[in-house]
Formats: sequence, structure tokens, C-alpha cells
Amino acid sequence: MQLYSQACAYAFRALTHLARHPDERCVAKQIAEEEDIPFAFLSKLLQTLVRQKVISAVKGPGGGFRLMRPASGITLYEVIQLVDRRTMRERCLLSFTGCSDAAPCAVRETWKTLRENIIAYLDRTTVEDVARFPASDGGARHMSAAQNLSLGT
Repeated sequence: MQLYSQACAYAFRALTHLARHPDERCVAKQIAEEEDIPFAFLSKLLQTLVRQKVISAVKGPGGGFRLMRPASGITLYEVIQLVDRRTMRERCLLSFTGCSDAAPCAVRETWKTLRENIIAYLDRTTVEDVARFPASDGGARHMSAAQNLSLGT
């Protein structure tokens, strides 16, 4: 089961990049290259984050993107909600489309407790937390639990 989309994983990386460069505007091409994110995909994702008022954009020479608020105030769960537009609480562990609290699948009640623990973890983990780790590991030591959840491992 995938708890969040590839777009969220890219958003985590882009926001972490911006958090590591708080005093400068970063251009999309630089972010795409350094974070290994497809440029066209990143461009659309950055515009989504601008519309959601997570980052700001300035066009032209000297322009680029930067965080609109401290990285310590942006949680991974918030990013998931903004990018995926669907909460983890709505998702079925088995990906059944008809599964809901009103019409649960066989594992929904058991999954509910685990899901709430995962959400609590993501809601207390900030972009700043991930950005504290060297760019060479991409915050992997801190993100390993969340990444493994996304990959279903």
C-alpha cells in the first residue's frame, strides 16, 4: 500500500532543498537537477505549492522559489494533504475503492490504529527535521520509516 504519491516524495525533496537554502531563491532547474526530479513534473508541483502558499515565486532575473514560512512549521502530513488532496484517513490499506468507515473492508478497523500512529509521526515530522541531515543522504536516516511506509515495505 502506498500512503502517499510520488508527487509527495518529490515535494518533500523540493521543500527540503528550499529549507537548506533559506537565504536564496532557488530556480526550478537547479532543484530538479540536484534533487533528481523531472523538470516538467517539478514545475507543476512548485506551482501547486505556490497556490497553497507554502512557497513563493519571483519571476525574472534573480527570481526563483523560497519557503513562505519556516521549515519547522511545515509538516510532512501537511504536504501530503496539499499535494495528494486526499487524506490518509480516506485510503484503504488494501486499496479497495468502496472501503470506508461506513462500509469497511476486512482490515479497516485494525488498520485504523496503525494509520493514526503513522499520521501522528508525519504530523510531528517537519521539513526542517528532514533538512537537518546532509543533502548526500537526503535525510534518508530520518525519512526511512516514512519512505518504507510509502513503498509498502
